[in-house]
Parts: sequence; C-alpha cells; structure tokens
Amino acid sequence: MSCVRALELTNAFVGSWQTRAGFAHDPLPRLACPPQVARYLDRKLGKKYTFGGYDVFVDATARGQAKNIFDGNVVSNFDALEMLLDYTFIKLGLEGGTDGGLGHPLVMTEAVCNPNYSRKSWSPGI
Repeated sequence: MSCVRALELTNAFVGSWQTRAGFAHDPLPRLACPPQVARYLDRKLGKKYTFGGYDVFVDATARGQAKNIFDGNVVSNFDALEMLLDYTFIKLGLEGGTDGGLGHPLVMTEAVCNPNYSRKSWSPGI
C-alpha cells in the first residue's frame, strides 16, 4: 500500500516575496525561489524557453523578459502564476496523474486580507 504525500505551498504565491514549496512532512521547504518567470523566443534556434525562480537570472535575455506575478501584494499576472506553478511542480519532481490532475493533495496558503477578485481569478487554474 502506497502513501500519497500532501504537497504544501507555504506562502507560495499570494503576498509573499519568495515561493516556498515542499511536502507536508518535510521540516523545511524543498524549493525556495523568487516568484518570477520569463519566457522568450530564441530566433536563431526557433525555440521558446521558459525560466522560473532563480533560473531567470541565468540568461541575460531571460532577465530582460522577467515578470513578477505581483502588483504590490496581490497577484495580477495569472499567466505568470501558472508558469510558476508548472516550474514548481517540475522542480519537485511531480508529474501529472493519469486523470490530468496532480496526483497529490494540495495545500496553499495566502496573504491575510487577500482580495476576493484575486482569489477567484487564480483558484480555477489549480
């Protein structure tokens, strides 16, 4: 019998200066990075690249395309939020289940007094 571990995104995306993610049984987060993403097209190779977290700072072109998911303490860039979630799951070694889901229970925290319009906008993406 296998045990499914809960994935915990503590102060993950809403109102935090840092993305922290890990499993609920871990004493410390397995991933801690800034909530930034960058996407650009390499014209020579004809490929699209997506960077997240500290990987944004690796390439000069990515640094120029970097986007933060916040406007103040409120999430305003929901496409970047989705890219950051994908980046987080990849870094944690999680692949989608056969039914298209994550395959793990998900616990996310958010900032105190988060506006309802922001919560309503990003929760369907999960």
